[in-house]
Amino acid sequence: MGEVRCLFWNVHNLYPYMPGKHTANATHWPPTPEAYEAKLAAVADVLRGVPGGVPDLMAFCEVATPRVADGQDVLGDLRGELGHHFGHFTSTEGDSRGAACGVVWNTHRLLEDARARMPHRVETGYSGPYGRPILELQFADAETHQVFTLFVNHWTARGDADSEPKRREAGDTLLLLTLAKVCTGYGFTGDPDAFVVVVGDFNDEPFDASLTDPHGLLGRPYSVRDRTAALGRERTGRAAVLYNAAWRLLGERQSRREEVEADWEKPAGTYLFGDVGTGQWRTYDQVLVSAGMLEGPRPVFDDESLVVHCPRELTARDGAPAPDMTSDHFPVCFTLHF
Repeated sequence: MGEVRCLFWNVHNLYPYMPGKHTANATHWPPTPEAYEAKLAAVADVLRGVPGGVPDLMAFCEVATPRVADGQDVLGDLRGELGHHFGHFTSTEGDSRGAACGVVWNTHRLLEDARARMPHRVETGYSGPYGRPILELQFADAETHQVFTLFVNHWTARGDADSEPKRREAGDTLLLLTLAKVCTGYGFTGDPDAFVVVVGDFNDEPFDASLTDPHGLLGRPYSVRDRTAALGRERTGRAAVLYNAAWRLLGERQSRREEVEADWEKPAGTYLFGDVGTGQWRTYDQVLVSAGMLEGPRPVFDDESLVVHCPRELTARDGAPAPDMTSDHFPVCFTLHF
């Protein structure tokens, strides 16, 4: 028996240097090769600084697809910073500017099924570019060979009238994907005890409609804060299918135990929406699991392991994201027991 240490992180525009790409309207491209190398090194330093060292499974969003980078794969470059025993995959599809999701994993600890790699496009039906694809991958523990499915999300950001409907469409897509894995009946042939892990920057809180009942048609939430409700799932039918562990992170603010300034505190979320001093903390970065991962045969999700990782290099004294912004989001870390 062992454990797989996991992380999800919006790495905030991890794009390679490409001459002429960095402009006033495309600042996500680094201005120099040195700026790109510094970004890679900073991301790698944060990952190495996670308690216990570099996690075994790392999911990311806001990484450039090779399609927009003339074949260059930024997660391949990041893997080079971390060690040769890591594998990686970046989604073949992204949003209108080529921002996508991807995963890096420890090949000594996890086996990945390349046949199961699937970016699921979110067709919003609204004006503007289509929603960002949801990335599906399948992994097996190298020791027990127990299989689980991972969905990586990055939903449309807030800021315009169409953004909420787009997130609801993404929620509906995720709902259908998870129903297919864990429900029987209603045309579904899944397994209520299936092992499913969902991570992402949802740009919504756990209680928002996109993550509970996207179109108000279910009559009951598809993701819940109550473990008991998730464990009480029906063997058939469209019951609650996901437990959202991030509910307990809402508003969390604790003094750090590290040897730092006494008044430096953890942020009360994973993302500061608005300006420092006037903005509000939001818990946009979340982890959800199927009921099969809450009890019974392993793998089992360790509920108490879920934390927001906010190292010194990511934060200013007041707990807000640091001015140089390696990322404007904090990673979330958690553990699976096999």
